[in-house]
Amino acid sequence: MSFVEIRGFGKAYGATQVFADVELDVSEGEMCILLGPSGCGKTTLLRAVAGLARADCGRLLIAGRDVTAAAPEARGVAMVFQHYALFPNMTVRQNLAFGLQQKRLARARIAAKVDAALTLMELAPRADARPAELSGGQKQRVALARALVLEPRLLLLDEPLSALDAQIRKRLRDELKRLQRETGFTAILVTHDQEEALVLGDQVAVMHAGRIVQTGPAREVYDRPATRFVAGFIGDFNLLEPDAVLRVFGEHADRAWAIHPEAIDLLPPAAGQDGLTAEAVVIDVRIHGPVLRHLLLTNGTELKVDVLNRSSIAARRPGDAVRLRLDRSQVREVA
Repeated sequence: MSFVEIRGFGKAYGATQVFADVELDVSEGEMCILLGPSGCGKTTLLRAVAGLARADCGRLLIAGRDVTAAAPEARGVAMVFQHYALFPNMTVRQNLAFGLQQKRLARARIAAKVDAALTLMELAPRADARPAELSGGQKQRVALARALVLEPRLLLLDEPLSALDAQIRKRLRDELKRLQRETGFTAILVTHDQEEALVLGDQVAVMHAGRIVQTGPAREVYDRPATRFVAGFIGDFNLLEPDAVLRVFGEHADRAWAIHPEAIDLLPPAAGQDGLTAEAVVIDVRIHGPVLRHLLLTNGTELKVDVLNRSSIAARRPGDAVRLRLDRSQVREVA
C-alpha cells in the first residue's frame, strides 16, 4: 500500500478544468516531483492535497486514512510556499517555534526541537535574526525548517527554490536532497524546472493540460518518454517526424523519433559509417557549462548535439563539416 494515494482527483473553476482524472501513488520516504509547464494544474493539485483547495471529485488517502474531506490541520501535512511566508516581526527561532506552540507542547520540548532544526539547517548563527536581515537562501531554509520541525507525515513544497538565483538554488537543491535522505520524510514537490526534477525526484510525475501523462523513476522518464510532449519538455530531445527520419538517416519510421542530444556522436566528415550516420554542417556552438551544445544542419533538418566541454577536444566552429553517428538503441519512438 502506498503512503499517499490520489484516486480520480478532479478540479474545475466554472468551465475551466484545472486538473482531471489524477491518479498518483507516493511511497513512504519518497520524494515525488510534480513537473510541468505553468498553468498545467500542478500547484492547484498540491493545494488540494494540502486541503487548501477542495477537489470536486476523487479520494485522497494518507497513511491509509481517507482525508478527502479532512481540514488542512487534520491531514498531518506541512506546506512550504514559494515566497517563504515568514512572520516578519519574529526571529528565526520564534518562526520555528510558532507551529509547535500552537500544538501546546511543553516549552522544553519546543526549545529542543527548534535547536535541532536550527542545527540541521545550519541556521544557529542566525537564530535571533529577523527575516528582513536574512538572504533569500536563508529565508527559504527557515521556511523549510519551520515545516520540518512539525514532523509532518507529508511535506508539500510549491516551487520552493524558484525565487532564488542559480547558484543558491543549486546549493539548496542539494541540501534538500541530503535532508530527505537523512530524515526520510515523504514529500511532493512542484516545479517546472526539469533539472531540479531529475536531481531531486525519486519519482517524477509529468503533468500536461491538467493530466498526469507519465509517472516513473526520474531516470526512466528521462530515458523513455511516453509521449512527444514529455520528450520535448523533460529531455530536450531532438524530435524527428517520420519524414525527417527518412531525410536524415534514410530509415522508414512509423512514429516520431526522440533522440537525446548527448546520444549523438560527432565525427570527422571522413569517418566510417557504422550505425546510423549522416553528413552535417555546424551552424552554431554554445557553452552550456560542462557541455558544448552544437547546432547542426543535415538534409534540411536542425539537430542539437552535446559533447563534454573539455580543453582536450578540438573546438568545432560554425561552417565546419562533420559526420554524426547514432546507435539505433538510443532512439525512442513516441506517438
